[in-house]
This record gives sequence, C-alpha cells and structure tokens, in this order.
Amino acid sequence: MSIGVVSAVIIIVIAILIWRNSMKAREHAVYMAVKTAKQWDVQLLDDTVCLTKMRLSRQSNIGSMCLFREYAFEYSYDGVDRYKAFLQFNGNQFLQVIANDQKITVEEMKAAKMPEDTEGGNIIDLSEYRMQQAKKSKHEDDKE
Repeated sequence: MSIGVVSAVIIIVIAILIWRNSMKAREHAVYMAVKTAKQWDVQLLDDTVCLTKMRLSRQSNIGSMCLFREYAFEYSYDGVDRYKAFLQFNGNQFLQVIANDQKITVEEMKAAKMPEDTEGGNIIDLSEYRMQQAKKSKHEDDKE
C-alpha cells in the first residue's frame, strides 16, 4: 500500500475515535444533567444539553493532557421560566455544576439527597375512576 492510503486510513480511524469519545462525553453530560435536575427537583427542558466550551487542559491528578468540556442545559421550576446551568468536565472527570453564579462541586452532588420516586410523578391513576364509572353505567342499565 502507498503512504497516501495508509495515512488516509489513519486519519479516518482517528476521526472515528474522536467522534466516539465526543459522543460518550455528551452522553455522560446528559446523564449528569438528568441527575442534577432530579436532585434539584426541577424539570430538564427540551434536551437542552449542548457543548459550549472545549479546550485542552491538564488533569489535576496525573498532569496529562485532556479536553476540558463545558455543557449548558436549561431547567425550570414551574415549566414557564427557563434557567441555564453549566456542567464542567475535565477529561472524563465531572468537576462541578454552575447555576446562577453558584458552583456545586462533586462532593456536594454526592451528599445531596435525591427526591423520593421522581419517576412517574405526573401519572394519574384512573383505575378507581374507571371502576366507579363502570358501576354507574351498570347501575343505570339495571334501572332501564
């Protein structure tokens, strides 16, 4: 094979690895945004997690080069007003959340209690209502 073909294959492989790493980092950011929204008992809006900053940085524990990434997401307390927060990562390590000029570190995130059963909080159980309606209609059918 010629040098041109080999270098093209290497460039394609590097591009695929960079793309894959970026997708994994975004998935991690979405996970942390969902976790943060649950801890704060707020609504995460419209899949708003997006990359806002990216630069080369050094990892604090070993000093090697990595990518510093900052993701923004929007949340709401009542579904009307929108607020913006930022998630910061150094390499694969989550650093902090910044919201309203307040920094929440990893330790504070771990210490915070998650609200009980945030899944399905908007679901209304209609089984009792349906049973009552069935009894009413059966009772009305018996009268006729």
